[in-house]
Order: sequence, then structure tokens, then C-alpha cells
Amino acid sequence: MKNFLKETKAQAMVESAIVLPIFLTVIFAIIQMGLVFNAKFILNYAAYSAARIGIVHSSAEREAKMWEGMYIACVPLETVTNSTDNLVTAADNFKDTIKDNLKMTIVYPNDTLLYVHLEYDYQLIIPFGNVVIYTIMNFKPDYKIAEEEMVQSDYRIRLQSDYRMRIQS
Repeated sequence: MKNFLKETKAQAMVESAIVLPIFLTVIFAIIQMGLVFNAKFILNYAAYSAARIGIVHSSAEREAKMWEGMYIACVPLETVTNSTDNLVTAADNFKDTIKDNLKMTIVYPNDTLLYVHLEYDYQLIIPFGNVVIYTIMNFKPDYKIAEEEMVQSDYRIRLQSDYRMRIQS
């Protein structure tokens, strides 16, 4: 009977050693995907905000105001602030840190339509989950990611958002 208990304890330890890393990686990947979806929602709102500001303001100051509104809407992507007084200051600091990872394209196909396209290179930050999601998102069947490429990468994936709004005159 004692040998049977020892064997089952050893078996449980081996099974745990095999299953636990896989289980934790899946949990971390789920948490990371939640953060990616949150970033996508923020980016969608930023595109809406920029388009809304673009149809409200006159053409002389339109694009500068659109950029400002987009930056303010994107502040939660990389900054934490607890008051609205600090929001403009946070947006100014955000511009300096994010300008290489956030791009906005403004297109006026005709006089009554405004099109805003945002691209943001979102950094995956959850350990183990970032590697899984980065590998899945950048999967190419005939391409092997070199180990040094994985080490040097900061695990960024590109998020995109589009918004079209009719200009009322």
C-alpha cells in the first residue's frame, strides 16, 4: 500500500510538471489577448475621435486638432492618469514616446467624406503569452523565425483602425 501511494504521488508530480507550464502559458496568452482587445477598442475610439473633430472644426485648423484629439484618445495605451487635469499633459508626454509606433492617415475622397486610418504597433507585455501571440500573428508557413530575431524583437503587433464620417456643410 505504501508503494502505491508513493507511485501515485510521483505520477501526480510528473503530470503537474508537464501540464502546469502549458496551462500557465495558455492563461498568460488569454490575459495578453484581453489587453490586445482593449488596445484595439482604444484605437477604434481614437479613430472616431479624430474623425469627429475633423468634421467639427474648420479646414484651417482641422488636421492639427485631429492629431491632438487622436493623441488624447490614445493616452490609455501607454500611460496611466487619474485625473482629467493631467490628461493634456499626459497626451503631450505620450506624443514623444509613441510617435514612432502610431501613424494616422487622413483622406478626403470628396468634399463630403472624411476617412481616418490609424496604425499602432502594440507591444505585447505578458511573459510567455507575448511569444505565443507574436508567433501566431506573424506566422508564415515557409518562414522560420530565427532565435536572434525573437530575442531582439520587442514583440509588437500592428493594430489598425478605420473610421469614415460624412462632413456636413
